[in-house]
Amino acid sequence: MNFTSQKNDSVLTPVTLLSGYLGSGKTTLVNYVLNNADGLRIAVMVNDFGDLPIDTSLIVAKDDDIIQLSGGCVCCSYGNDLVRALARLQDLPNKPEHVLIECSGVALPTPVKMSLSLIQGLAYDGTVGLIDGSQILKQLSDRYIGDTVARQIKQADVLFLSKIDKLTDDVKQSVYEKIGTITSKHAVGIEYGSVPLDTVLSSYVADDLSVDKDMKFQNSKFTHANFESMVVRHENAVNLTILHSKLTSHSAGIVRAKGYLYADDGRQYLMQLVGDHCEFTPVNKIPISGLSENESAFVVIGIKGKLLMPSLS
Repeated sequence: MNFTSQKNDSVLTPVTLLSGYLGSGKTTLVNYVLNNADGLRIAVMVNDFGDLPIDTSLIVAKDDDIIQLSGGCVCCSYGNDLVRALARLQDLPNKPEHVLIECSGVALPTPVKMSLSLIQGLAYDGTVGLIDGSQILKQLSDRYIGDTVARQIKQADVLFLSKIDKLTDDVKQSVYEKIGTITSKHAVGIEYGSVPLDTVLSSYVADDLSVDKDMKFQNSKFTHANFESMVVRHENAVNLTILHSKLTSHSAGIVRAKGYLYADDGRQYLMQLVGDHCEFTPVNKIPISGLSENESAFVVIGIKGKLLMPSLS
């Protein structure tokens, strides 16, 4: 659990890391995100443009190591100097609203996460880990790469199991059991990189929220066969420590959560959660219409059939 000191996180650009061994489907997911950005200005950072076959219909212009994409998105190659490339992004005329870093297939995400602290104006938004369902059993048993693959899985906040369409039911069960020996986090099966952007990018989760009479966020963009969402509304002050414990319990099946809280310390907070990484940022006012200043409301996204929101009382 992390309490941030900023009064308003709007000046911070969220950064999501995309991790996974070679061939796990990171490039497919990146292209899916870019094709479904829906006007969100995303900066995708890759080690080498050659590793990212961007849909040519998205490309507007090329300038050195930055490719301008439609909808205000950009793709930037960082080579061996990620910090310098991140700093350059901060100087763009149209600053990105979200940064997605595709880590090298043989890299661990934690060192990349640590480098973010060297650049002002950025906020870590979680690590999305991709697992190649068709190769994971072989990879984990490999004496040369097994440890790296296992550590990538452990260091991810959210796990997606790609290429599940290629697995028989028996193999799929064996894969889930093997992953369960490495981490207690749920691995959610996906096909062709298709996931709700809400589960990948916090800035895609409704930000200018309002609550209607049916307790739903009116501008929710969420829809997907393997995930579901719910809105939690609470009329009394919440204890942030207890809430954190309940939201990050792996039995709750929660992938991501975002919303605003009235805490028992008398302050109001923006809450953002991905996996078991959770931050509470103080705000001056909860920007949710239809909600009193002493109430809390947030959206929770989780695994269909496993999502369980514990009581906040």
